This record gives sequence, C-alpha cells and structure tokens, in this order.
Amino acid sequence: MPSVETTERLGRSLGFFSTFAIGTGTMIGAGIFVLPGLAVANAGSGAVISFILGGLISIATAISMAELATGMPLAGGSYYYISRTMGAELGSVIGLGSWLALVFKGTFALIGLAEYAQVFYPLPIYFVAAASGVLLLAINYRGAKSSGSLQNFIVVILLIILALFIAKASFIVNPENFVPVASHGIVSIVTTAGMIFISYLGLAEAAAVSEEVKNPSKTLPKAFIASAVIVTLFYAGVMAVVVGVSGPEGTITAVTPLADIAGLMAGNLGRILIALGALLATLSTANGAILSSSRFPFAMSRDALMPEWFVMIHKKFETPHNAILITGIVMVLLLFLFDIEELARLGGAFNII
Repeated sequence: MPSVETTERLGRSLGFFSTFAIGTGTMIGAGIFVLPGLAVANAGSGAVISFILGGLISIATAISMAELATGMPLAGGSYYYISRTMGAELGSVIGLGSWLALVFKGTFALIGLAEYAQVFYPLPIYFVAAASGVLLLAINYRGAKSSGSLQNFIVVILLIILALFIAKASFIVNPENFVPVASHGIVSIVTTAGMIFISYLGLAEAAAVSEEVKNPSKTLPKAFIASAVIVTLFYAGVMAVVVGVSGPEGTITAVTPLADIAGLMAGNLGRILIALGALLATLSTANGAILSSSRFPFAMSRDALMPEWFVMIHKKFETPHNAILITGIVMVLLLFLFDIEELARLGGAFNII
C-alpha cells in the first residue's frame, strides 16, 4: 500500500485514565437512560441477564481489541487493522464507513444533548446543539490531552451519578420482582441482548486514538478491559434496580425508566439529577465521536487513500487539525440537513456497513 512520506506522528498524551474514560464515556451514552425500560418490556426480569450477556461479549471484544491495538498502536483503529490484513479496498470501506458512522452518531448526540439541556434552561435546540459542536471542535483542535481531560471529568461525574442512583434505589427494590428469572422466556433474553448491545459500542473509538496513548503495550489492554468490565457492572446494577422497582412486567415508563425511579425517590430533584447524567452522557458521546472519527481520514491520508491535506499535524497542538476541522464542521452542518430520526437511521446503517 502506498503511503504519504511523512515522519510526523501524533503526540502521545493520553494516560490510562484518559483512555479508559474515552472507552467508558462513549459506551455510557444516552442509551442507558432509555433502553432499560424497553429491555424490561421485551425480556421482563431476564433483562438483567441480557445486559450481562452483552457485557460478556463486550469484554471478549475488549480483549481482542487490546491485542490488535497493542500490536499496531497507530491512528485509525479498525481501518488500520483491516487495511493491513485484508487490503486497501476493504480498509477504505471500513475507514469511510467508521468515519461517517461516528460523525452521524456525534450529530445525533448533539441533538440529544440540546434536548436534555432544556430541563435546565429553555434555549433553541439547534442553537445549543451547534454551539456545543463548535465548542467540542475547539477543544479537540487543541489536542487529545484537552479532549481527554474533558472526558475524564464527564466520566467521573457520570459514574458518581449512576452509583448514587443504584445505591439509593436499591433500598426500594422488591426481591420478588426477580422471580421467575426469565419471565418472558430464554429466547427473549437473547433477542434483547442483541437490541441493547448498541449500549456497549465504544471500544472501537478508543482504538482509533491508540497512537496518542502513552506506553500503549501496557496502557491499552488495561484501559480497554477496565472499560468493558466497569460498564458491564454499572449496566447490570442499573438493570437490577429497574427490574427490582418496576417488576418483570415493567410498571415504570418504558421511555424514561431512570427518571421515573429517581422521581419516586427524590421528586423533581431526582429527575433533574438523572437529566444531568443524561446530559453528560450525550456530551461524552459527542466528544468521543469527534475525537475518534477525525483519526480515520488522518490514517487514510497517511496511506495516500485521501488527500494529503488530512495528514498534516499541528506544530503546537500535535493534532491532525485539518481532519478535526472538517469532521467538526460536517458534524455541525448535519444538524441542519437531517432530522433526529434520519440521523439515527443513517448512523446505524453505516455502523452495520
């Protein structure tokens, strides 16, 4: 495969926790605030097992991804692995598909962020979404370290909110709601695991920034596996609370289960706290999307599969600034070209491809 002649490499500025936060933050998105209710409606008490099953698959994926990223710790993640093993043609499909999937996912997250922001102060949704996109673009332009620091803060606060929710709600759980274990049958557990697995997607995004991780041979395996394990434990805890409070038939609203339970415990304050968690989750998803997606055109440009302009690295910030700039601009422009349902469908379609 031809490559652009360049000795430039992205600066290694991400430590263990920043890498862990990128993987964790992109997995704990808005889905965990919505999908538990739908999971209970489909699988009953077995929804807890569905999330655990999805977590086990995620952990196995993390182990495989850690092997690949450790052996090839370069920008582009899945694009780089496929292009080196199966050729430039398939690599290009993966690279462009991953870039578009993450761009649409990021735009979708910006809309979600703006929706949740209405709880705190009513501003025009598209104004909030566009302003958030521009802000994240500026943060990522200044370097992976800046973006990683933001991700660290978001993930810490988000995990604290979820931990408090699980701990507080455990006192109103009814153990009888867990019997029978598979109230809707074994098949429903498996099909529901497939539906909620989107909640575990995110490690591929972390792999895309492998080139910027310090001591990748030690940091990447620890960060990937820790992300998958921690997210699985939190998801299982959230689902246990939802089933334990609502029952196997799901008496809690299927659309906003965590907000409903928080409302039962602490009234409007509880709902606001969960809304804050959802706001942080969407912000984390959008930040992770722009950070990771920009590395795909950079990596493809380094292999002469995209214009050389994308491979240029900022002298001061050590970032692929042109790739970040174009990615951020496209992400914001898509806000005004597609509605939220179309964004979700297009993002899902490119993920499947």
